[in-house]
Amino acid sequence: MDVMITVREYGYGEDAVGYPPHGLAEVIQILQETLMEIPPEFRSSAEVDYSPRYEYGESYDRLRIIYERPETAEEQTARITAERATMMKWIEEQEALIRRRKAELEIA
Repeated sequence: MDVMITVREYGYGEDAVGYPPHGLAEVIQILQETLMEIPPEFRSSAEVDYSPRYEYGESYDRLRIIYERPETAEEQTARITAERATMMKWIEEQEALIRRRKAELEIA
């Protein structure tokens, strides 16, 4: 499985490093600098994402520089562990619901 890595994010939000630049020269410089931060073997997957960020019913400008790379073994283990925990929680909730419904049927 591939993972999307955000190298830099500009805009509103706790992950942002500042607001998106407006000058063309500044944008080009930032893109060139950020491209060099991406490991060479993954530069061909680099993208610029201009999608807005929505928060509190408002939309804010957002510029992200992202790339894809294969998931590491550690990331895969963490993802599978989290997915399993989510599934187990759902199963426990469903079992509790079944017990409540059975109890309701016995009362009626």
